Amino acid sequence: GGWSDTPPISYEFGGAVVCLAVQINRRKPLSARCRRTQTFKGIKLTVESRDINTGDLISSSSVHVKKVQDLSDFRNPRAKCALLKCAILALKLVSVVSSTDTTDMDSILSSLLGESIGLEIISTSMLPQGSGLGTSSILAGCVLSCLGQCVGIDEVKDLPFLIKTVLNLEQLLSTGGGWQGKMNLELFSNLL
Repeated sequence: GGWSDTPPISYEFGGAVVCLAVQINRRKPLSARCRRTQTFKGIKLTVESRDINTGDLISSSSVHVKKVQDLSDFRNPRAKCALLKCAILALKLVSVVSSTDTTDMDSILSSLLGESIGLEIISTSMLPQGSGLGTSSILAGCVLSCLGQCVGIDEVKDLPFLIKTVLNLEQLLSTGGGWQGKMNLELFSNLL
């Protein structure tokens, strides 16, 4: 099975999408933050899970990406910070990842940003995994938007670019998700 708005159902029979933003207990359940820092080199990735009622931290997982090879498990959705690793790739901050690539992230960031700094990316979810609310795609959009703005990629402000990049991120992650974003873009394009 599948929803009426996702392949293969939508390709065979058509489908409809209704987009809306939801708050849970008057809170926005997903967020992402990115900042430049002089405190460390490379990229520090953190994924937080918080209680929807109190906002208290339930769990946290972090990875410090010092070399390109530290991103090599991006296709494993159970790897630490996999969605954040895929965001780095989807925005083409790093083009090719190999488990033997010892290129320093510091040199990549220095050439991209013109200064020797580190990046910190934090994603936060107050929803349980598998909630069925499109969490990974929405969170991917949050992460791509804040990361892109932090490093000066202006295209992330363009909704069609962001939607296509979310779909690309979901395919990199190998979960098969992200099709709702593609279908929304196709429907939106037909209205223009």
